[in-house]
Amino acid sequence: MTVLAVMIDDREPDYIAKQFTTLPAVTRLDYGDVWLACDDGHMLYVERKTPDDLLGSLKDGRIFEQIHRMVTPRLTQQLNGEKPTHWPYLVVTGPLTVGPNGTVYTGRDTGWAWNSVWGALLSIQEMGCMVTFAPSDTEYAKTVMMLANRDRSDTIDIMPARMPVPLDARANLLCTLPGIGVERAKEVLAWSGGNLAHALCGLTDLAIKAPIGEVTRKKVRGFLGLSEQQTLDFVYNPAQQEVLVITQQEKENYHV
Repeated sequence: MTVLAVMIDDREPDYIAKQFTTLPAVTRLDYGDVWLACDDGHMLYVERKTPDDLLGSLKDGRIFEQIHRMVTPRLTQQLNGEKPTHWPYLVVTGPLTVGPNGTVYTGRDTGWAWNSVWGALLSIQEMGCMVTFAPSDTEYAKTVMMLANRDRSDTIDIMPARMPVPLDARANLLCTLPGIGVERAKEVLAWSGGNLAHALCGLTDLAIKAPIGEVTRKKVRGFLGLSEQQTLDFVYNPAQQEVLVITQQEKENYHV
């Protein structure tokens, strides 16, 4: 297997490009950190994560969007009945070990539960992205070239066990509220019939029956800066469009 071209994202540190014996082209990539074009017609897309960066990207959830963009070309080929020639990889440049208290150790005790991190890595593989480790960040290029040199002439193409479905803008907005994760956001949107204004009303009104408990709703109210007498309501403007407004109630009529 011969690598014809190596492209590195221009946001990668300079020492990464210097690791490759073949001078890479430094450019802005749409996804991944390194692309490799091989002489057998296959393309490799590699996302590089140091152990600590991996945990940071799990915390804010950005890694799943990054992986989704990398696996899409391969999934598109499979869904079209084509032989896949795109290969997405996540390379973690350093070891993850388990500490004596069951947390992940990366040279320090991170406080991350071992099962949670490895569950996330399994989810990434189920999305269709292979996960592997480099011994260290300085061994990254060698690991990438090892992946490129693998023989792909005898493969079995299968669909991933779980298809990634990116959240829409409404669910993403709800996920920014305290106590509202992905599952709760989808539950609230289903309860509101997909109407974001109705969803926000349900998340802040303590007097109605909503799928989210009172404690979480009080946290959301505090996050949005609503006083005890204020509620979110929607009204229709002259164009018959729903408009979200803040209503001020009389104190004696407000129920907590």
